[in-house]
Amino acid sequence: MGTVATDRWIKGFIEEASQTSFVHQKWNIHLRTIIQPVSRHFHKMPLYALHRSLLEQGLFSPDQDVSSIYSRMKKLKMWAYVQKVYSELKNEWEGPAVKIIILPANEENEVIMDRLGGKMGIGFMDKVILFVTTKTTHFDLRTLLTHEYNHSCRLMQLQKAENELTLLDSLIVEGMAEYAVKERCGERALGKWHHRFSKEELQSLWERLYKERMFVKGKHYHRPFLFGSESIGIPLWSGYALGFEIVRSMMEHQNYSIQKLLSLQSETILKQSAFKD
Repeated sequence: MGTVATDRWIKGFIEEASQTSFVHQKWNIHLRTIIQPVSRHFHKMPLYALHRSLLEQGLFSPDQDVSSIYSRMKKLKMWAYVQKVYSELKNEWEGPAVKIIILPANEENEVIMDRLGGKMGIGFMDKVILFVTTKTTHFDLRTLLTHEYNHSCRLMQLQKAENELTLLDSLIVEGMAEYAVKERCGERALGKWHHRFSKEELQSLWERLYKERMFVKGKHYHRPFLFGSESIGIPLWSGYALGFEIVRSMMEHQNYSIQKLLSLQSETILKQSAFKD
């Protein structure tokens, strides 16, 4: 396994989409040249549901010209570089074999371009999707793959379906991935949320909002507690910051490797952290 040759898909989309000005035709081309090939790696998800999900999570829109992103991908030889980083991580962490799918991001998406600094990915147990832009660098690719492949490694260790993951599991999945980024890429690679909260603020959030819900199961319930929800009083990115601090505070007193950390139970990590009480 490893990096999928998505260059053929992207080139095919660009060539076909340039032949029409009709939006509905571009959507059909998008579905056929990008989504159908991706769907081979999502065996249980209906095609249109997959299309909608990927668009929501950062994939470029069918009416966008991604030729400049494609040029950037070729110039940086992204597929070969990602394969190299993946091989390093897989060997270091003794991680699972996964497929890595690199696709253009929606550069009109404010969340991706501003709040996430142009970096967005999705990590599954058996695959990773990386969304890239005209501003993506090799350092960004290393950071992004480190985070998302860490998800794959952690999910492989947990061996839980999405509806079995607890909120604590989800917090630590994100916190562990960012801790791995810090260790391998440095603090400058951490998300913009990193300095948003003090330790005291995170402790207060834990006591008020998270502690009593930490065993709530079902990943779909966890989203507002990870990304935040101003409408229900959860600060943006508080779950990411809290998950990172749980892992960081535990590792402050332990000399575990990332490989060892990946194997620990979520409850064990919590009990050895600053949030144990």
